[in-house]
Amino acid sequence: MRSFILLIAVLAVSSVYSQSDTLDPVDKPAMGDVHFLVDVDNGYFEIVIDDTMYLKLYKCQLPPGHHTAKIWSPGYVTNLVEFDVYKDSLTRKYVKMVISNERQQFESDYKEYRMKFHKSLTVPLSLTLASALTSGAFMINSYTTRKKVFQDIDLYFSAPSYQEAVLHKANMEEHNAKYNRQRIIFYSTLGLTAAALGTTIYTYRQFKKNNSEPEFYAPSPFKDKFSWYATPLSCGIKWRFG
Repeated sequence: MRSFILLIAVLAVSSVYSQSDTLDPVDKPAMGDVHFLVDVDNGYFEIVIDDTMYLKLYKCQLPPGHHTAKIWSPGYVTNLVEFDVYKDSLTRKYVKMVISNERQQFESDYKEYRMKFHKSLTVPLSLTLASALTSGAFMINSYTTRKKVFQDIDLYFSAPSYQEAVLHKANMEEHNAKYNRQRIIFYSTLGLTAAALGTTIYTYRQFKKNNSEPEFYAPSPFKDKFSWYATPLSCGIKWRFG
């Protein structure tokens, strides 16, 4: 008897579920897709739609109708645009952004900073490097000439005749004079290199002491309007007015 009653109950529940499955599902609200084509050079932007939806993506879904959006990107003026969304269709909205005065001033200040940096370090360092290379070249040449002097000396003492001895002596005197000139130039350029290096270090220290690299700080105008919240069952964004 109990088994029969249990069977009837199971069949009744199954019948209820089967009937509920045949009911028409609740219609979902109509939506449309929106793609924002934001013209910025840094690839980053934030969008607030109808003062309620906060996005960092270029696309979203919205109910059909007229909407407004505020678009911001670091270094650009916040742009307010209007657009219409249609059911089951894609709306593309091109947004032309204008560079802000703050960014223009930063770029001007940074260009001036780089020019000062170039004068204080790049130019003196280039002169130091050129002087060092010149000094090294004369050092190598003087070493080669010195070897020739010693070769002339050996040839002079081993000359089989007086005429050859006179010839080797003349070559020795010529190479020795050339070697002395190269030594003078070498030590002169070496001194110039040391002076240029000292000047480079001094000007760079003075530059760092008297100049600081410009920084561009552009906080989001939306950062104080939104805050994240999370619960065990959901999460989202809170909009703060005022």
